[in-house]
Amino acid sequence: MLEKTALVLIDVYNDFLHPDGKATAALSESLSKFHTIEHIQQALEAARSAKFPVYYSLHQQYHDGKYTGFEHWNPMLQSVEAARSFEEGSFGAQIYQGLEPDAKNGDTVISKHWNQRPVASQAGPSFNNTDLDWLLRQKDITHLVFAGLVANTCIETTARVANEQ
Repeated sequence: MLEKTALVLIDVYNDFLHPDGKATAALSESLSKFHTIEHIQQALEAARSAKFPVYYSLHQQYHDGKYTGFEHWNPMLQSVEAARSFEEGSFGAQIYQGLEPDAKNGDTVISKHWNQRPVASQAGPSFNNTDLDWLLRQKDITHLVFAGLVANTCIETTARVANEQ
């Protein structure tokens, strides 16, 4: 079983985790109370020690005009646009220091997810419009460990959808 296990890190952006991140203020109590950053770091260290593949699932990055003409978008995307969260080329859109992908480990950054489920039958955040399912199947991965942000949305939905795949 262990040889078919991978770690999926979700949205480990500075805008979520760094004290200067645009969304950190809304999450700071939870980040502190549950030692989120430390636990993500521990999960990553354990995965690398066990030689598990690590996949980075990152939210689409914002740029001016990205959502122009969108008619079916959720409140998350509206808040990303309003705050300019995960803005391309910004500090907030960088992966939190110490959690960066390591090419020597074979870490993979998958195509960026949209955090959008237009219809109930479509996959959730880390599988929706990404190559994650295909990449996992290429390595015959059957067991996943998840860490990152945000537990009650992106992580929970991704775990549920992974189970349904």
